[in-house]
Formats: sequence, structure tokens, C-alpha cells
Amino acid sequence: MAAALETELYASQAMGRLIPAPRACIDLDQAYEIQRRVFDKRAVAVAGWKLGATNRLAQERAGLSSPVVGRLASSDILREKTEVESPSGMLYAEAELAVVLQYDLRPRAERYDVSEVESAIGPVYAAIELCTSRYADDDVEAPALVADNAFAYRLVLGRTLGFGWNPRFRSMAVTLDCSAGRSVAGSTAAVMDNPIESVVWLANWLSDCGVGLKCGQVIATGSCTGITEAHPGETARASFGGVESASVTIIPRDETGDFDGY
Repeated sequence: MAAALETELYASQAMGRLIPAPRACIDLDQAYEIQRRVFDKRAVAVAGWKLGATNRLAQERAGLSSPVVGRLASSDILREKTEVESPSGMLYAEAELAVVLQYDLRPRAERYDVSEVESAIGPVYAAIELCTSRYADDDVEAPALVADNAFAYRLVLGRTLGFGWNPRFRSMAVTLDCSAGRSVAGSTAAVMDNPIESVVWLANWLSDCGVGLKCGQVIATGSCTGITEAHPGETARASFGGVESASVTIIPRDETGDFDGY
């Protein structure tokens, strides 16, 4: 089952075609191994990490006790006011804080604490994460979501909000606006009550996995606004602290050319 799902997910991501949701059960350990193996087939370095299910309600709905993690390549991380091609499946937008590490947080036996992680953070960006599923039906259980790289698609970095972690990032008002008057209000506090906690959790989770975080990697800390459908022709705009800080326009998929499913 795991090998077949790995093959299907890689083909789906590379060719832009949807696959049936897995019927057989896999556990989270198997799911993360599938995710790693599919990503490794891209033959690119991990340039960043994304976190999902970073609030208690989302975890309860998914039957989880912690966030989920996905991998990002450098080609997945874009700058603001860009255009992104719509994928085959439904596309969702999330307003997030993204941070860049200024030095490594290597695997170790000792747990990382907040102060150590804060000191490792360099630029802090307003960001919009775009998520999609490679499954024809994206209403799947958590292990299937994780195997599908936690639905990672693109991360759009906007304005730099600061260099180094600042206490004001704990509870900033956030708004995500899409076309047709759709607006969602949220807060950075929606991410584990403080987004730095999601980075601490990731640092320790990766340390336990023997991987660690590397200088220059980007971390999308989790959604401040839940998930909002984004459609071709729409522009999503994220405001942090009342100031528009990131934007991305969704363009129709080119059905005639090659599709980079990533």
C-alpha cells in the first residue's frame, strides 16, 4: 500500500493529475516516510517547512495530538505580488507568519526552549500559503494528508515584518481578503497561542527525527485565518496589523503545456 501510494503521489505531483484518496489505512510514521520519499524524488534540498493543524480545534477534528509538517523546495517559495498557476485540485489560501533561520538548530538529546529558538530567527515575513491536495477527494484522514506533503503547494513571502522575533508577533490582527468581498479575520495567536511555539515544536520534532533545522530554511508557522478557497482570477491579500503585507494572484492552469505539480 505504502509503495503504491508513493508512486501515485509522485506521478500526481509531477503531472498535475488527481488520484483517488487511499482506501487502506496507513499510520503517521508511514505517512511521513512516504512524504520524505516522494520529496526525495524531486532531487532538491529542503528549503523550508510548513506546519498545519496548529490549533487545538484543527487537531481534534483530525484526530491529532500535535501539528503536521510538510516540506518545501526553493521553487515552492515565492516573493509577493506574484502569480501562481491554479493546480488540478481545489486551492486554499492561508495567511501566516513565516520565519527564516539565521543559524542551525541541530539534532540533540536536549530539548530546545523558546529563548534558543527565538535567538535563531532572522527575518520574519508576512506570508500567504497556498495549499492543495493531489487527491480527487481532499476530505481525507490525517495520515493521508501528511503523505501528500501536508497539502503543500506554494508559500508566497510578502513584507518583512521584522528581523528577529518580537513579542508583538504573538497576537497580531490578521485579515485575508479574496475577491468577491470574501474576507476572513484572524490572529497570529491562532497558531498555538503564539507562533513561536510552533517553531519550537518543529525544532524539537525534527531533532527527534535526527534531521534538525538549517540556517536559511523558511518556516511557515501555521494558519492565522483558517483555510479559504482561492479560485483562478482572484487575488488573495493578507494584512498584518492592519497593513496589507502579502498578495498573490491565481491564474488559470495551462492545460496545454507541461505542468509542474509542485
